[in-house]
Amino acid sequence: MRRPAPSGVNAEVRAGMARHGLRQGDVGKALDLSQAAIGARLTGATEWRMVELLVVSRLIGVPFVDLCAAWESEQTPPATEGDVDPASPVAVSA
Repeated sequence: MRRPAPSGVNAEVRAGMARHGLRQGDVGKALDLSQAAIGARLTGATEWRMVELLVVSRLIGVPFVDLCAAWESEQTPPATEGDVDPASPVAVSA
């Protein structure tokens, strides 16, 4: 089963579409997809392909890396007590 895009990615895409006055049909035309296919992606029913997000990022004026960051931030589980921060120095006993 495929994982849908996180809501943060879809929210970024929707916000960018609104800023540029783009409708689902406009995005679909740029991707050679139907309006229904874009709607399915925006609701999370269908997973975005990376190449689609690359094109969409250019359409909505959001850097591709920002869309990727939105994706990653929702994929990273929250830290729990006892987790080690990999950026922290670790004391090693001899």
